Amino acid sequence: MWWSLVLASLTGCGGNATSNGVTVNGKVYLGDKPVEAGLVTFVTDDGRSASAQLGPGGQFTMTNAPTGKVYIGVNTQMLRGQQLLHLKQSKGKENLEYIDVPARYADPKTSGLTEVVEAGKTIEIRLRP
Repeated sequence: MWWSLVLASLTGCGGNATSNGVTVNGKVYLGDKPVEAGLVTFVTDDGRSASAQLGPGGQFTMTNAPTGKVYIGVNTQMLRGQQLLHLKQSKGKENLEYIDVPARYADPKTSGLTEVVEAGKTIEIRLRP
């Protein structure tokens, strides 16, 4: 599970997240398949940001998420090399499967994905292949 270490180091890269953020739960899908490994990032126009790791069923919990309009990025590119190794991680009884999300979704500012974040909101992100 080396990729967990990579993702953990990347989740701290937001830098501009404030203590005024909220906790947001959500799921990410590529078509009808959950994206179970990677990183989801929210960025605002004023540079506030937060990130969360994707897990079983494409679920994520983002703490300290900026409120208001956010641009969303979903990045699995850092795991791309593992695709050849049939990347599957085991957590309990669930096997996580690597899904290669198109690179166009990696950058929140150019992905075309936006959402309005508020406390208690559950966000479902559906990506097209």
